[in-house]
Amino acid sequence: MNNQSKTIKEIPIEGKPNHYYKVNLFYSKGGLNYFNYKNEDRGYYLSVKAVEKSGGDGYQVESYVLFNGVKSLVQTANRFSQKVLETLALANYDETIAKFVKHIEDRNLQLAA
Repeated sequence: MNNQSKTIKEIPIEGKPNHYYKVNLFYSKGGLNYFNYKNEDRGYYLSVKAVEKSGGDGYQVESYVLFNGVKSLVQTANRFSQKVLETLALANYDETIAKFVKHIEDRNLQLAA
């Protein structure tokens, strides 16, 4: 992603080598979401999505299915601050991450093997 996001952790998906749940914390300017026509708040979001990593000689590729992830607003903010992003990244989101992973698994939104 860009410099306004931080990968918090990658959780391996059991039984699928090279597949992970990628957990990101990122800043969004908010506004109208053109896919669901809802107005989204400006601020920091936590997201989880299933990714597959592959690569070769000196490069790495991440593949994922569009719209397969889940996100939630962590904190509203009028503008981006790297210090706030780093501080929020230190918080414990284990319970929220577990709910997101369960949601993805229940809806079978993982990558096809």
